[in-house]
Amino acid sequence: RHVAPINVGSAPVSHKQLDREVIILGSTSELFEIRHLSMAQGRFLPSGDPTRSATVCVLGYRLKKELFGNQSALGKWVRIGERRFRVIGVMAKKGQSMGLDMGDVVVIPVAWAQALFNTSSLFRIMIQASGRDAISRAKKSILSIISKRHEGEDDITVVTQDALLSTFDRIFTTLTLTVAGIAS
Repeated sequence: RHVAPINVGSAPVSHKQLDREVIILGSTSELFEIRHLSMAQGRFLPSGDPTRSATVCVLGYRLKKELFGNQSALGKWVRIGERRFRVIGVMAKKGQSMGLDMGDVVVIPVAWAQALFNTSSLFRIMIQASGRDAISRAKKSILSIISKRHEGEDDITVVTQDALLSTFDRIFTTLTLTVAGIAS
């Protein structure tokens, strides 16, 4: 259903005299759907060719508050490393996602993250299958594609939500049986 490349690192983010080292997440518009993010203001990264993206960014809600206070950040410029990025959105309060506090991150287009961190590789690729029954087919397909592109070298790990889903099923079944037992 969706594919989102991920690049991650840290860099100083500044606006006027305010400066703070934060986690920079490089990705594409697809990340919004995969991670079920929501916006407090503005919009998320635009769709389109990830190699030809504008210098735009989306701020975590807490970082926006620290840099801009109660003023709107939309349309304003922040400096990330040595480059300037226009703020096009502020994420709503979400808490933890991908092991990161999303209130303290900046999301930028993946190509700009690769330039910022001087790398052509990716940290992770998040893939959302079209449905629960498609997960195993997607995993096999991913492993086949990567094996071909990496000349047969087994240098990646594919992590699926199969274990999580089966655990959820067991918990749900147990709860259903418990409620049925109490009801009877």
